[in-house]
Amino acid sequence: MKIIWITPHFSPIIGEFGYKKVKENFIWDKQIEKLISDKKLKNFILHGKKTGKGLINFYKNADIFILTSDIEAMPLVLLEAMACKIPVIATDIVGVASEVIQNNCGIIVKPRDSQALVEAIIRLLKNPKLAKKMGENGRKLVESKYSWESISKQIDNIYQGVISWKKLMLLLYY
Repeated sequence: MKIIWITPHFSPIIGEFGYKKVKENFIWDKQIEKLISDKKLKNFILHGKKTGKGLINFYKNADIFILTSDIEAMPLVLLEAMACKIPVIATDIVGVASEVIQNNCGIIVKPRDSQALVEAIIRLLKNPKLAKKMGENGRKLVESKYSWESISKQIDNIYQGVISWKKLMLLLYY
């Protein structure tokens, strides 16, 4: 099992079912590398920045995606993971948390709740059918709401609303 765990302000960590609690907050790559070395943690690899096809392959080789941010507006990485049919575990502050719950795309946990995070990871690892279904649901959500076609329709609707409003204002004033 491969897990992508995106942690605030540093590179993704991939672990093969080897969760270790990291108490420090906002640690940079070098500090994480030192922590992994000092604690002799096994099966943890820092992968650094990924782009293009490398990023897609990175997602497709994972079984679970974890985003434990304290602050997010619209986490693109979460949408990317869902687009690749990866079930997600994220904190309830991320911009799409309610949609993850409503569409059964993954599990949402409270920020800094390590016990809930561990339970969510174990739940998905022990239930591959559930994880697969959540991944498929995530893909459907991204296709229906966040594809370029869907976004262009949303933008067109906004423009049409503005045009209609302007026409109404012109009729009222003249």
